[in-house]
Amino acid sequence: MNKFFKKIGISVLAFSVVLPSVTFSPLSSDTVQAASSNARIHYLTLPSNTEAIVLECNGKFGMVDSGEDTDYPTGSDPRYPKRPGVVTNEGYEAEVIDYLHNLGVTQENFEFYIGTHPHSDHIGTADEMIEEFHPKRVYIQEYKDSYISNPAALWDNLYVYDQMLQAASDTGATIIQNFVPGAPLYPEKVSVQGTITWDDQDNQDNIRPEQIQVILTNPLTQERTEQNVQPDASGKWHYQFTQLQKYDDNKSDIAYQIELKTPEGYTVTSENGWDFICSHEVTTTDPTVTPAPEGESQSGVQDDHSTPDNTGTSDQMKTSSIPATDRVNPDNELDPTMVRSSDAAPAQTGAFDALSQTQSTVSTPTFTLGEDMTIEIMNYGGNYKDNPKPDANYFSLGVKVTANGKTAFLSGDINNYEGTETKLAQQLGHVDILTLGHHGYYGSNTNSYVKSLTPKMMILAGNYKAVSTETLSSGEVSTLDTLMEMGNSGVPLYPTAWYNGKIAAIVINFDSGLTNNIPQNSSFIGGTDQYSPVEHVYYKNGLPTPYSGVLSLNGYTCYFDSSAYAAQNVWYKDTNGDYYYFGSDGTKLTGWIAHDGIWYYTNSSGVMQTGWLHLDNSWYYLDTSGAMVTGSQTIEGKSYYFASNGAMVTSAWAEGKYYGPDGVWIPHYKNEHWKQNSHGWWYQRPDGSYPSSQWELIDGAWYYFDGSGYMVTGWLRLGDTWYYLDKNGIMLTGSQKIDGTWYYFDGSGKMLTEWVNLGGTWYYYTPGNGGMYGEGWHWINGKCYYMNSSGAMAANTWIGNDYVDSSGAWVPGYTRTASWMRSGDRWWYRHGDGSYTRSGWELINGTWYHFDAAGWMQTGWLLLGNTWYYLDSSGAMYGQGWHWINGKCYYMYASGAMAANTRIEGYYVDNSGAWIPGR
Repeated sequence: MNKFFKKIGISVLAFSVVLPSVTFSPLSSDTVQAASSNARIHYLTLPSNTEAIVLECNGKFGMVDSGEDTDYPTGSDPRYPKRPGVVTNEGYEAEVIDYLHNLGVTQENFEFYIGTHPHSDHIGTADEMIEEFHPKRVYIQEYKDSYISNPAALWDNLYVYDQMLQAASDTGATIIQNFVPGAPLYPEKVSVQGTITWDDQDNQDNIRPEQIQVILTNPLTQERTEQNVQPDASGKWHYQFTQLQKYDDNKSDIAYQIELKTPEGYTVTSENGWDFICSHEVTTTDPTVTPAPEGESQSGVQDDHSTPDNTGTSDQMKTSSIPATDRVNPDNELDPTMVRSSDAAPAQTGAFDALSQTQSTVSTPTFTLGEDMTIEIMNYGGNYKDNPKPDANYFSLGVKVTANGKTAFLSGDINNYEGTETKLAQQLGHVDILTLGHHGYYGSNTNSYVKSLTPKMMILAGNYKAVSTETLSSGEVSTLDTLMEMGNSGVPLYPTAWYNGKIAAIVINFDSGLTNNIPQNSSFIGGTDQYSPVEHVYYKNGLPTPYSGVLSLNGYTCYFDSSAYAAQNVWYKDTNGDYYYFGSDGTKLTGWIAHDGIWYYTNSSGVMQTGWLHLDNSWYYLDTSGAMVTGSQTIEGKSYYFASNGAMVTSAWAEGKYYGPDGVWIPHYKNEHWKQNSHGWWYQRPDGSYPSSQWELIDGAWYYFDGSGYMVTGWLRLGDTWYYLDKNGIMLTGSQKIDGTWYYFDGSGKMLTEWVNLGGTWYYYTPGNGGMYGEGWHWINGKCYYMNSSGAMAANTWIGNDYVDSSGAWVPGYTRTASWMRSGDRWWYRHGDGSYTRSGWELINGTWYHFDAAGWMQTGWLLLGNTWYYLDSSGAMYGQGWHWINGKCYYMYASGAMAANTRIEGYYVDNSGAWIPGR
């Protein structure tokens, strides 16, 4: 008798949907037309520092982050406190959803959503995108508030994370949080199980087979798994295969196949697809089997609910071997993203904290989109769960995208505090498109990292305002300097927010030319508004470009003097003869302006004013140069007096003279109500009474009269408040120098003590006696501050080799030295405070160098005025003596100036400066 073999196919819902390639773009006339390209990337041009990226290939779509949304925690749920710093006034879910609809994204072709990290500017809209488009897979690393060491950086992290996972759960998306190379794309597991029942109605011998072999075949891999099953006490055989992959790469159920092998003389027949009947090979009657009661059968394909193994791996994107240029300081007090608070709400427990205990979340970090685009998730795993980090940016995912031989890297908010960028540079090699990290903030986009990737173009998610100008370590290069270096070498930069309102997204094809829809000849001014020093740079076609003149672009008005950098602290005269002032950040200023210790006023258009000026019920006078006058002034033959703040004095005394209601001096003015006797001055009112133990306003000035009615001069204490009245009895206000010490009196005459803010500048007045702290270092309430010669507190600057932060407090341990910086084949010299010389000479280590208007070191012949100088290839100025240059001999004076048309030591040099032998 031949061995019987029966093969049964088992499937739980298997189907496929074929989608046409979608090429429609919502960019109207700016639509990218590139028939040869089947892969492209879309950077949505949202108007702020937020990130939304769509990947497209052969009609399939995926998304990496989707930007800020209008939803935020109100604090009504204690798990989600309304913390300081939570964004409550912006959101872009409607714009992003509309863009995806116009692009042709549907619930059938939306493959995945990747959340790089749980910050609302990246995944705030994740729940809306997932609910609208039902991605098959949702990626985000596991997050708990306890993974963050700085409570002030918890923000609404847990809120946006939980909302994202709730949407994924509600729509049936596969949630992926851990990665193992080579793991299945979908981590869901099933079990296949069934029962074999004995039927011996022929009563041949009632002898059951001792075992039956059950073979499970995976049709994707043709892998076969065997089980030999024996009958249980009831005489039935039970089989079960567990931890089986549920889906194929299209998220269709895998149709596992079951094959049964019995000994000779036995046969099996299928009862219901999973359960079988075993009998002798020859039967004379139909088998009768008592079926399992309805609802009790566990046969078939079932979701496997056993405790999953979610042990992921790490790609180990950390290193301590960081180049000096890239050693950013993780405790940078000046970094606006490094928020600190002593009373921040504590960590909370989220709705999905136990997710890894209930379902498998392990997948491969590498997969494809539309067959021709390869996606690789990077910077996964690591030790952040056991070693909490100051911020979720520390474990931000990065995404490498490759298609048609071109590569893009999407940096998320990756930083280099633990060497992540340094390690990534080693792993990535060259990329064609680099999405810069964290919108340009300090700590990301380090110099060696960006340069080593040799990108052909750079995308910045945001508006450029967060581009850092900070450097805190010796040799460190700022983000701005890195971007300028790349730009000067021909690598364009495109901040997405600049194009808001012009195109809905920057769309780049993965083709040989990286063809795109970026408008040509577009010009912008980039302002580093969130860092000090603030710089403004002119960009054209994505490159920093020298310009001469005034430009008003994207909210900035700046003056450029043959440089890509805006000129700073300068006056500019236009063709109409009007003067404008451009301040320390390079932008046009309006209102009161202090320049070189002199006050000027420019109107709302920025035009400098001269002559009489009426503001806030006070009159001022600006001379022909625009300078505000103070003190006694003769104008058109009349004498006026202007206070130290420039306001004209009216109906009051000043320096022994009385000025009337129109501000004009009234000679020999005498107030007949003042009386004097041997005890002093007193004031008789028109009704004959006189003030005593009180203040009195007389001729625009305040006086105090004692209990006997006599005018008080000098220091006056009333209760706990001190006042000062000058020799004429007039109460003083404002800054006053008395007996060699500066004091400050407010508008009521009250002497102020401790910290006082005057016009945006802080001063400190000694508690008790009110004397202003003078030049030098001072310990105040446990912190050390530096006051300059005017008493003004220094802030955000270096004092020698010591740094004071924005609050003025000394920051111990911060050191910075001046150093030469190279950009391509050009050099510039960065000072200890981050500034650099422009359009001038600088003596560096005993050698003179000259720098052009943009700050670049110059070499070769240099003409300044009518004088020639020569700078060798190192930039060093030729000093006193004879020098051979290009085959000719020249003489330079001690100043470096070239001699011409004269004799030096008996030798003649002509008009060109060259020595003429024999003459």
